Amino acid sequence: MSNRGKALLARVMLLQPSLEIGLVVLCCLPCATSQCQQSISHTGSKSFQQFGDDIDTVRKQLHIPGMAAAIVDGDRVVWEENYGLADVQNGVPVHAATEFCIASVSKTMAAAIVMQLRQAGKLQIDDPISKYIPDSGMPENITIRQIMSHTSDGTPGEEFLYNGARYAVLSRVIEKVTGEPYATVVSNRILRPLKMNRTIPGLDAPGFQEPQRELAKPYRLDLSSPTGIQAGDVPAPGLFSAATGIISNVNDMARYAVALEGSELVNEESKTLMFTPTRSLKGEDLPYGLGWFVQNYLGQEIVWHYGQADSYASLFVRIPKAKLTLIVLANSGAMSDAFRLLDGNAMRSLLALNFLKDVVLRDRSTEPSVRNRFELDEEIDQALARIYLGEPDQALPYARMAFASGVLPSPPDLTTLYLLARLHDRSLNQTTEAIGMELIQRHPRLSPALFYLATYYERNGVPEKAMPLFERIAEIRPPLLHWTSTSALLELGRWYADRNPSEARKYLQRVVDSGDNSSGAVDEAKEMLRRVPKQ
Repeated sequence: MSNRGKALLARVMLLQPSLEIGLVVLCCLPCATSQCQQSISHTGSKSFQQFGDDIDTVRKQLHIPGMAAAIVDGDRVVWEENYGLADVQNGVPVHAATEFCIASVSKTMAAAIVMQLRQAGKLQIDDPISKYIPDSGMPENITIRQIMSHTSDGTPGEEFLYNGARYAVLSRVIEKVTGEPYATVVSNRILRPLKMNRTIPGLDAPGFQEPQRELAKPYRLDLSSPTGIQAGDVPAPGLFSAATGIISNVNDMARYAVALEGSELVNEESKTLMFTPTRSLKGEDLPYGLGWFVQNYLGQEIVWHYGQADSYASLFVRIPKAKLTLIVLANSGAMSDAFRLLDGNAMRSLLALNFLKDVVLRDRSTEPSVRNRFELDEEIDQALARIYLGEPDQALPYARMAFASGVLPSPPDLTTLYLLARLHDRSLNQTTEAIGMELIQRHPRLSPALFYLATYYERNGVPEKAMPLFERIAEIRPPLLHWTSTSALLELGRWYADRNPSEARKYLQRVVDSGDNSSGAVDEAKEMLRRVPKQ
């Protein structure tokens, strides 16, 4: 943490009492201990110590009961540390064998299998999904590539919109091509060859109920509780797919990281395809390749993914040039949810940012441009964490400090715009508009950017600027299957209810017709329709 960040932290934050029993292990899989120590010395043990301290601070701040973390250097684990409790009620500490749901990091394994099948000539990624799954319910022109890159919503290929539900259809494509259940394919093509012996495809997989299974208990953030948590739920059996559901531990995920460095899973051509940013129809680099997020930060290519279930989270960050991989698993969704990683910027995660700052780019941390960028991103991330914890008054000083110099994140990112729209602070108005307008200029039909900027205008009492942005979302064709689309339609329904009832009913009926009631949107639209007069 920067010195100015530490000073501010002392003023605005009191860490909650921790629930941890610490356990530190330095080990190598599969290398010998002497080799491991050489690698640790080369990378810098002080770097690891600082990183461990930093991520444990984040864990306590977000009330995460337990975490398991490791760093892989090439073909060996060079650092591993476990924090807190796998079972709070019984005081069971996290250790390297503790299992977690890795949630959407499962998508990366599905991507590897698709690329294996492509290498074998059994499918092409530009084939339409309908070639394999005629009853998928998606438009016939949507391709495997567009599903893998999250560019299938709206005009295919136009923008990145994370869509786990659509990604799940790859399970059926793989089953059609191989003639085997998807769980069997994952086991035979990923888990067994890599000797990931404690990893299973879903909670209903054979062997899950073995007495020796060590799944961490799930927890949710609960700020009304003295401990900041409540018991959560394990993912329901039957939900395993290409999109989610793998259960693993940090040791097995380290084996997966080693395999990604070599050609054990896929060849170099396939890795290049997976790890290259998708380009939009306008020629802009999008934050996702094929099954992986991809970005560049301070000259470092970062290939990464996060996972977020109801009560679990995971983070898998690869630095290909340095051959370093960070793996973090947690028994609370807060590790991912606090930083809105679905918007596609790993540096919005304090864990990923500290990995770059403490380990990967430690030797460059004194360079003014590098130090300033770290400080900017850290202050944004700290503000996000305070918003997540329901502390907007404590978030505001971090945000003001981040933008005091007038320097903006480059390129601008959605999560920062989300943060600024939530803060509703007049001193940040110019910054909010600048980031929002640049995002929309680069991505004129990117619905989250339109939505965040519209809500900013709405909260600042400028509806004449907000409503045209909501209408731009409503006009996107084909209609988006995205929460921002439904929310924009609801806002338009409210706005027109007293001004133009027929227009209001049109927007509200679209919400009802969407059938998406995941956040109560359909119920709300039906209730509003009962109150809006017919004309």
